[in-house]
Amino acid sequence: MIISPGRRYVFVHIPKTGGTALTLALEARARADDILIADTPKARARRHRLARLSPAGRLHKHATLADAAGVVPDDLSGWFVLTLVRNPWDRALSYYQWLQAQRFAHPAVALSQRLGFSPFLNHPLIRAGFADWPVSAYTRDAAGVDRLTRAVRLERLATDLHDCHWPGDAKVAGWWLWGQCSWIGSGWCDWFGQVPHASNAGMGVQAIGQIPHASDAGRGDEAMMTSCGRTAW
Repeated sequence: MIISPGRRYVFVHIPKTGGTALTLALEARARADDILIADTPKARARRHRLARLSPAGRLHKHATLADAAGVVPDDLSGWFVLTLVRNPWDRALSYYQWLQAQRFAHPAVALSQRLGFSPFLNHPLIRAGFADWPVSAYTRDAAGVDRLTRAVRLERLATDLHDCHWPGDAKVAGWWLWGQCSWIGSGWCDWFGQVPHASNAGMGVQAIGQIPHASDAGRGDEAMMTSCGRTAW
């Protein structure tokens, strides 16, 4: 979850929807007073600030809007409440695979390690869990009013993040989320001390309607491992 008083938005992170990648994109441009509740680097660095808050519920990365009552305003008029959603089948499969790797004691963990995917998905306990936690369960405020402004579909980022009324940087967030989901191995946020070659007239950022110059060794796309990952133009 991210609560941004300055930009007047809340990002509600529903589990297994790709929300950690979007959190990374948003926290990279966070304001000093943004409240970051996640396991990401900047959120961990600010975690001590959470002790000063008085929420109605427990603040954690998958907290609901109702949990955050007392931290977010009672009147969210004019605020942008954002969440990510995902194809239900893909989300259920991601949940199942995540559970299989866990070792804590929980009925869902035991079921995932004992049953195949179809029996797991059709088990009454799992079906009831999904039924009890629709999107609105995360985006309702303490009064029970659904405050959702935009549900961004993971499979439709380019269109769903394109909203001139959203206070975040939609294009940056979209590319970051795409890159995080596509990246294999480590090094997404490594800094190699180089930036793309973009100094010659008519090339790089000087080029209108062209792609940056990216042919010389150690420059262009050879130097894309910057603080925002492998840039794609």
